[in-house]
Amino acid sequence: MPRFQPTDEQELIASIPMTPGVMGLVQGYAGAAKTSTMELVAERNPRSRILYLAYNKAMVEEARRRLPSNVRPVTVHGVAFGVTGKQYSHKLGNLRATHIMDAFGIGRPSDAKLVVEILNQYFNGIETDLDHSFVNDIPADTLTRRRLLDVARKTWQKMQDTTSPIPMAHDGYLKLWHLSKPIISGYNMVILDEAQDSNPITLSLARRTFEDGRAGLILAGDAHQSIYGFRLASNAMAAMEGFATHPYVLTKSWRYTPETAAMATGLLTEWKGIKNVIKGMGSGCEAEDATYIARTNGWLIEQGLSSLRAGKRIHFAGTVEADNWNPARTYKFDAVRDVLSIRQGRLGAVNPGYYQRFKSSYELEEIVKSEADPEITQLWKLVERHGGNLETQLAQLERACCAPDKAECTFSSAHRSKGLEWGRTVIADDFPKMEKLAEQRAKLGDAWEQEINLMYVALTRSKGATGIMQADMALLMERYRKEFGVTRAEGVEESAPARHEAAPASVEVRRPVSNPAANPGVRRKFKV
Repeated sequence: MPRFQPTDEQELIASIPMTPGVMGLVQGYAGAAKTSTMELVAERNPRSRILYLAYNKAMVEEARRRLPSNVRPVTVHGVAFGVTGKQYSHKLGNLRATHIMDAFGIGRPSDAKLVVEILNQYFNGIETDLDHSFVNDIPADTLTRRRLLDVARKTWQKMQDTTSPIPMAHDGYLKLWHLSKPIISGYNMVILDEAQDSNPITLSLARRTFEDGRAGLILAGDAHQSIYGFRLASNAMAAMEGFATHPYVLTKSWRYTPETAAMATGLLTEWKGIKNVIKGMGSGCEAEDATYIARTNGWLIEQGLSSLRAGKRIHFAGTVEADNWNPARTYKFDAVRDVLSIRQGRLGAVNPGYYQRFKSSYELEEIVKSEADPEITQLWKLVERHGGNLETQLAQLERACCAPDKAECTFSSAHRSKGLEWGRTVIADDFPKMEKLAEQRAKLGDAWEQEINLMYVALTRSKGATGIMQADMALLMERYRKEFGVTRAEGVEESAPARHEAAPASVEVRRPVSNPAANPGVRRKFKV
């Protein structure tokens, strides 16, 4: 028996037929108990064998604790490992540029990194052949492209050789499994959770399962939490919407209050055209300490340094005890050091990767002036404000962070905040300005929708009050509160823990016109 009283929406989903040819599409808004609903589906069908494809290992472990014995929770990599990955158990690992440099005598780290990126795109795509389409976007001459493709093909061959020292990546054996055109059998139903962040291979597998007719398929997720397009993730919720035989929706969120629900509904209604009204069922949460959620790492590092000077105990979401809660790797402190080196004219000190493309401080400053990259803009401001003393301060911040339960200030990027919740949150003022987003809708395409989704994710992390620092966003949310009959809660903090640049006093926000079509198959552009 379920450990909760199901809602009418959940009861409807629990009645889905466990038969081939059935595709259920469960659009569950943030905090709307998607996992509990899948638990209910499994409990109502004890004689059905269900394969539960989870997004990561943490979700698998949670599913094993919660779901009944007729469900097999596993990641798609876990399924592939049993077929194509076991033979590489002795050489599994991340493919690095140094592996390629050592194996093929490549002298330039930037070339080796491009080879790694070519292979990552191949591993995460549904293409069968590693052909010239994977190098066409590289800004180089034809001869260089051919050479890089040749090295990528040879590297892939060595990865598949069990005697070669070049490691087999986890996405590599997943690709091998995909190339075998697998069909899942032996189950009545396959559940794909967090379907909005599937990689193209997982989406292909889901489609094949449905089209083959050996099992039913349930896609569960939130299409508006699709925020990993830059990692080549595909929004299966949007891609498969037209094929669903049983579409469902979960509108009641048990995480947040009616006020937060009003803001989330307004954002998705005006900017993405949703028809549902999200209902906040939470009663609120008294929390003294706030979690600050930002669009960029640069903003978070700045505020972390300010809180450190104020003597606050600090935690960065996503850091782990094994690293002593050090945020340097997770929040890319090396990018700060690269911008500092470029600004000081020390180009030789720049780490291999994206920032090596800049040959002078002037080139980097032009990107800042164009406002083309919000992360670079924040890093530039950080370096400009702290100068040569920044390196020492970063080292102090790396050593000073603590466990989440000991922290007085918690910081999280919007991407890292997904799947997490806190008692009280403050949304930083480094998100794109709403008016600018409205104007750039056609130009940005899929990236535009990802920005709106990121705002929605950030807005829906709090069980209690949500403060908004950015003036234009705050005005917009206030209007949404009024339209849905909710007034702003008293005492909501809407300022940073320390000094930061203020947003403009007011901005006219123009209403967007239509919802952009999903295009999950677009490859990421190369950064060289």
